[in-house]
Amino acid sequence: MKKKLGILSLIVLIFINSFAYSASATSYTPFDEKGYYDYTGYIGKYKITLSIYYEESKVVGTYIYDKYRKEINIDGKITGNKIILNEYDVSHNVTGTFQGVLKEDDTISGVWQDKKGIHKYKFKLKLNDILTGGEYGHRYDVAGFDQDKDVAEYVTKFREYVKNDDASNISELISYPITVTIDDKFVDIKNKKQFIKNYTKIFTDDFKNAIINANTNYMFANWQGVMFGANLKNVWINYVMDTEGIYITTINN
Repeated sequence: MKKKLGILSLIVLIFINSFAYSASATSYTPFDEKGYYDYTGYIGKYKITLSIYYEESKVVGTYIYDKYRKEINIDGKITGNKIILNEYDVSHNVTGTFQGVLKEDDTISGVWQDKKGIHKYKFKLKLNDILTGGEYGHRYDVAGFDQDKDVAEYVTKFREYVKNDDASNISELISYPITVTIDDKFVDIKNKKQFIKNYTKIFTDDFKNAIINANTNYMFANWQGVMFGANLKNVWINYVMDTEGIYITTINN
């Protein structure tokens, strides 16, 4: 009799553990606190970048098709591990819907369809960055910037200068002295004149491509500033109190 009770208890224990695991799996979400959660991935064959601001199961934000970089407004809600996002045009008319599942590998998978349901595409997005805290519309608060648009305008201007190899105007955006890499050695650039003289050695093709192709919409930020670039090739931007302006304070070329 004792042996039978032992087996029965074991079966009950396995059932309880299986149920607990199933419940935790279906309620998985990466959203532990309010803030920005940035994803990259594809709708069908189209590459997109999506940034949502989460607060108490509600989400709001924007996404872009990387090829065009024009922001599309979205909002929606999260229930358990399910997420629904509606996208809107400039008149706030719904133009499409994401319906997806949050998975433990920090991805969202599901189906995007247009308003009429004529066009449907599978999508899969991977969590790329998290910027917690702050309020919506103030993504770069952590770096000391009151207005997100000021940072976006600054990096857009900087990227245009790089596209045109405008060393003179780029030199005006830098806080000196600044350390760069030239011929695999660290070099301290003390002023604008020295920067312009060494511009082609600093802005190599690889570094220029990283800046030109970087996303200006959803940049990473922390207490050290705002990072603009790709992978290990980037610049960091800060508000410099001494000169009361926005400047490039670090160049990782």
